[in-house]
Amino acid sequence: MNCLHCQKIINGKPWNHLTNILDMDKEGNEIYTDKYICGYICYRRLSEGNKLPKNLWSHLVNKEDYKGLISPIISKNKEMFQYLTHSEIQSMDVEQRDKYYSEKENEDQMIFDPICMEVREEMEREDMRTAEIENDLLNSSDDY
Repeated sequence: MNCLHCQKIINGKPWNHLTNILDMDKEGNEIYTDKYICGYICYRRLSEGNKLPKNLWSHLVNKEDYKGLISPIISKNKEMFQYLTHSEIQSMDVEQRDKYYSEKENEDQMIFDPICMEVREEMEREDMRTAEIENDLLNSSDDY
C-alpha cells in the first residue's frame, strides 16, 4: 500500500486507513477505494490542500488508534465541568474547594479541551494576582 500524499510504500500498519474514498480508475470511472496515509505530515499536507473528505472520521478505519483523542463522546449523564472565577473559588469552604480542584484535574477534562483549560488557568492566575495587589493596597498604611 502507498501513502495517498507522498506515495511512499507503507510497511505494516498505516497512520491512517481511510475507506470509501472517491477516486478514478484507469478508465476514468468514479470508484470508491481504500486510501492510506503514512504519517502526520502527509495528513497535514492533504488536509491543508483540501484533499481529504470533510467528515474524515466517518471514513477512518483505525478509529481505535484515536480513542479519547478525536471526537470525544460526552456522556449524557455526566455534566460538563464548570470553571469558576477566583472570587467564586475563594468563597467556597475547604471541602468544596478541594472537590472543585479534584474535578478540574480530572484526566477526561484535560483531554477533552486542553486549550480551554489552559486559558481558564491563566485567567485564574491573573485573578489571583489582581486580588493580591488589591489586598496589598488595602493593607498599606501609607496615607497621601
